[in-house]
Amino acid sequence: MDQYVLSEEETDALKKPDIGLLYVLGVNGQLLMHFATMNGYSWPEYIQAMRDGVEHYGPVREGLYAMIDGNGAT
Repeated sequence: MDQYVLSEEETDALKKPDIGLLYVLGVNGQLLMHFATMNGYSWPEYIQAMRDGVEHYGPVREGLYAMIDGNGAT
């Protein structure tokens, strides 16, 4: 990962892995589901991790799924 410019928060989320935080940071859900599977998440666990991420870290900050408010309104 040294060849990429990542924040400490991004690096930590990747290393853990923290699927919920990665989702909130704006990682595309289609890519994220494969990363989650590679790290042992089942489909229901992956979906719950994204929900938990929004609950814990707040609305999705960037990308296709970005939210203006915590209810998913764009």
